[in-house]
Amino acid sequence: MKMNIRIAGVCILLGIIGYSTYRLLASNQVYQEEQKTHQELLTYKPEPEEQTKAIINQSLLDLQKKNPDVAGWITIPGTGVDYPFLWANDYQTYLRTDINKEPSISGAIFLDYRFDRELAGFKGILFGHSMDNGSMFGSLANYQEREFFQGHQEGTIHLPYENLKLSLVAAMVVQWDDAEVYGVADTKEKKEAFLETLRERNIHGRERVPQDLTQEDRFILLSTCSYVQEEERTVVVFRIQ
Repeated sequence: MKMNIRIAGVCILLGIIGYSTYRLLASNQVYQEEQKTHQELLTYKPEPEEQTKAIINQSLLDLQKKNPDVAGWITIPGTGVDYPFLWANDYQTYLRTDINKEPSISGAIFLDYRFDRELAGFKGILFGHSMDNGSMFGSLANYQEREFFQGHQEGTIHLPYENLKLSLVAAMVVQWDDAEVYGVADTKEKKEAFLETLRERNIHGRERVPQDLTQEDRFILLSTCSYVQEEERTVVVFRIQ
């Protein structure tokens, strides 16, 4: 009887080890596939340009030939955020599908369909998965650390015919349905409520938020799961210069 119990215990333990090994191998395969796709995409990354108007980012136009949903490319130096982003008519298309329209756990970076793909409005929201290896938007959680926040304050968005400079405004952890953060700010009151939310909810304090923000500014929000609590999201906000 005791022998049977021991054998059963060993079998259960081996099963746990086997399943854990399978999960680890599967995760590694996901990361390897995402990294391979990313390296291929980097050949399309627009070259750095000081000029911001009346330009042609030919590499983005070439990438749009592969997938017309490509809207632009975002780069935040030193963070690993260096990806094209897409625009579709819903939230599901690129949640678990990569830029090549192949099934992918890591999905793709995509722009909230409610906002202009040219980022000409008051704000836009980019969504991306927080991958355990730091890829996609996996590094955004680092903005909760003050030193990282202070050291990674600039970025660039390349559009087919324009380059946009980005400057950091705030980092927040919010609920997935926070109306001030995720809602469309289509009135003066909603815009002001959004600006006040940036000041009040910035992890590093109100004093770290630029004092000259106005309703005439444009903003891009980078949003990902925070994994602290299931319904929380990490949101990093940049002003479009």
